[in-house]
Amino acid sequence: MQKRFSNEKKIPHSLEAAIASDYEKNLQMNNEDQMSAYSLVEDPKERLLKMRHHDINVLESHNLINAFLGSAIHIAMDKSNSKFNAVSDKHLHCYVHGSNINAHLKYYFRECLEEYICETVESYKSNIFQILDWSKKLNCLCYIARRSGYNINKILLNIILLDWDESRVGEDGYPLSRVVSRNISIMDFLEQEGYVFERIRLHRRYAHLEDDKIPDCEAEQRWPDVIKYCVCRNSLQRPAKVCDTMEEADQYIFTNRLKNVTIDIKTEKDLKCMKYCECKKQCDFWITKYN
Repeated sequence: MQKRFSNEKKIPHSLEAAIASDYEKNLQMNNEDQMSAYSLVEDPKERLLKMRHHDINVLESHNLINAFLGSAIHIAMDKSNSKFNAVSDKHLHCYVHGSNINAHLKYYFRECLEEYICETVESYKSNIFQILDWSKKLNCLCYIARRSGYNINKILLNIILLDWDESRVGEDGYPLSRVVSRNISIMDFLEQEGYVFERIRLHRRYAHLEDDKIPDCEAEQRWPDVIKYCVCRNSLQRPAKVCDTMEEADQYIFTNRLKNVTIDIKTEKDLKCMKYCECKKQCDFWITKYN
């Protein structure tokens, strides 16, 4: 049974259909009997609830646009890669520690593994937990690729900033380019193998438990409380600056000689649970704490 999608934001039907098709294709790489390199990083509760309830969860197509754009970029790159002898859109399969692991090698060139994602500037600047997640995912992918014969000495996470504004370059901490490349620290092979084995064991340990018996996701995986200090000129407009500390906000006001501004304190709790988890309505933690 296919996952159901909603379209409350009324995006064009052709785009909605393409997003659904792309999501379903990626979902096929992961079920209760096999895992993908990326799903190893998920907490067992998140992964198992997604698999068990994928036929009743309803996803808003609008919220999947960023992931779809990332896939579209890789497809476009695949069509032009023959000129550079690069490897792209390669599906890998590996039997690891008694489990079938799938991996999608999206771009590999000159011993460098690359991944492209699309984000907003604010998400890129503030969500350190998301970068940590990608570091773990890409090291899992690197391990499977190495097991499949690829020599990898570098990993790049390329982040395309959808709302980047050239006029804001020069502001404190604002990215210099629409595309930001982050070097991901590579574990050595044995360290990667130990991490992958441990994640496989962890997922197996809870695979046969009932939903409410599976331990809650770890705090770090829920992207815990984030406090931001927003320098605002007008409550109806977007903040002039979003800062990580009150001191940074005060310094910004002083440096720019701003007047008639306020500093609004914004707190987001368990950000992944609240905004990004697709199985939260089946999760007893979320139901008890937030619903």
